[in-house]
Amino acid sequence: MIQFTDIAKTTSPPLASVSLSDRARTRGIAIINARALAEASPTRLPISLKYPDGYKEHRRRRLKAYRPPAPVTPPEPTPVITPEPLWPECDPSRIYLPDGTRVSVYSQYVKEGVKSPHMGEWFNFDTFGHALVISLDTEYQADVMPPDRETDDDDSIPHIVNDIVSYQMLAVSEEGRAVEAIFYCDTGIRIALTELIEAARRLLGLKPKQLRAASKHMRHKVPAQVLLLSHFGAAEWAALRDREKLGEILQIIRKAPVSLGTVAYKVKMNNRTVECGLTVADTTLIAPAGKGRLAALGDVVGVPKLELPHGAIKRMRGFMQEDPKMFADYGVNDCRITYAYYAKMHSLAKGRIGLPKMPLTLGGFGVEGYREYTGAEGLNRLLGLIKVPGYRRTQIEKTLSRQVADAFFAPAFSGGLNVAIQGEFTNTLVVDLDFASCYPSAAASLPALTWERDRSVEDPREICDILLDTLNQYQTSTIAL
Repeated sequence: MIQFTDIAKTTSPPLASVSLSDRARTRGIAIINARALAEASPTRLPISLKYPDGYKEHRRRRLKAYRPPAPVTPPEPTPVITPEPLWPECDPSRIYLPDGTRVSVYSQYVKEGVKSPHMGEWFNFDTFGHALVISLDTEYQADVMPPDRETDDDDSIPHIVNDIVSYQMLAVSEEGRAVEAIFYCDTGIRIALTELIEAARRLLGLKPKQLRAASKHMRHKVPAQVLLLSHFGAAEWAALRDREKLGEILQIIRKAPVSLGTVAYKVKMNNRTVECGLTVADTTLIAPAGKGRLAALGDVVGVPKLELPHGAIKRMRGFMQEDPKMFADYGVNDCRITYAYYAKMHSLAKGRIGLPKMPLTLGGFGVEGYREYTGAEGLNRLLGLIKVPGYRRTQIEKTLSRQVADAFFAPAFSGGLNVAIQGEFTNTLVVDLDFASCYPSAAASLPALTWERDRSVEDPREICDILLDTLNQYQTSTIAL
């Protein structure tokens, strides 16, 4: 038995005692219960070890004791809430969440007659064809925990665990209601996405049938019932308790977990499991190169990102206790920027460009725009694709000529040739020219491939005649790369 006493209180009784297991005896490691020690002495002072009589000297030198920061339950933060609910369903007491979590309604908006004071006078909440839109953000801090002696081979490597402090959401319903809510969590507590969707549904007064997914053969034709937005959502995905379940249905694009279209996701509503149609999008994928930071997107939509005091980002739980209002303002403001930027890009895609659907990435804007310019049939003909009727929906497959080209011509291409010629330089003027977008411009001057007509030659000189005929034909064509 080893007893632990506080150095500052040498005359006090032992703080805690622990029995060494057989594995710990051989390795000379003592691990104590952090909660019991914190209750005995809330100060974070060093620990002295009082060894029993007869304990071997060589084991005394190897003994280590860890006391991580004790979990502190933050006080109830002061919520920022409108004096009277704008609709009776917006009641935080109706939300069922795991123990150790609290929900606070930050603000409410209605589309008819009430403008958002944070989004600018031009802004109106929209769901983009979905029944529910959730802009999600999390606040957390990294805690260094002692190594697990029962599982770790190297007892010198500590564990870094993200302590989830809060979840923030801006939820908008198709009925024109919007609510901003903050979910505060104690240390070690996490919330599942199913619980967040159900909380948003209850706060907005939506019925379960409004979020029920469409049939399987109709999901690609109608928008998903739930749209989940985030900015670099890897952090939000990692903070969810059911992230492994989400990982089975999401895809990773540039380190951001998103969904390719509508996916089925089961949510428990009113003690019943309802299958919802879910779409997960990330605003980092539709941000310009070098402008992916949330502050840059806030400048675009006119919602500046709030700045925290120096060092607060690394101790968010302590900052929440020191300034709960600033903590709430900072978290909710990030949700507003994410939602406002997606709304602006959606307006650009559907309004000015006239795309049939919202692209997932910024490059998708160009692909969808070109598809609309040439038409679906023209693009398929250009790429050597053909529509084949399927059981429930039409499939797009490669033509025979495209399959032959992919099997023979593409592997035969081994790249271009770069040559550096060494010459004698005089005192004359030397000009180095760099053409902007040289490769796309050169590709745009090439004629479109004709997959329907195959020609074979025996004399290589005949290729020149074929090329001249193709160029003459291309002068009257409207299809170009």
